[in-house]
Amino acid sequence: MRRRTSAWLAIVLLTAGCSADDPRVLRGEVERLIRPGMSMTAAEQALRAADFSCGPDLRGRDCSRSRSKAVIITCVQRVTLIPDSSGAMLAAFDMPAKVACLGSP
Repeated sequence: MRRRTSAWLAIVLLTAGCSADDPRVLRGEVERLIRPGMSMTAAEQALRAADFSCGPDLRGRDCSRSRSKAVIITCVQRVTLIPDSSGAMLAAFDMPAKVACLGSP
């Protein structure tokens, strides 16, 4: 029984390190969804289709989503859409260097 419990614990610990908090994985996903030069509307729609919620930000539109990586750990992934001078096209996007997680050890 102890060996089975140890194996289960090892599986839980391995899966706890999933990609919810890996900024490189998130950046790759976002780069597949949006690109500078596309309309702000299309960029926001693409992120919303990937479960992001978007709202106003001082620099443009702030989009975020929550991802659970273990029973007690939730990570908030954020992307800021920065419009060009006309406000209609995506000039760039910005992401924090780290994904914020609550409940992590």
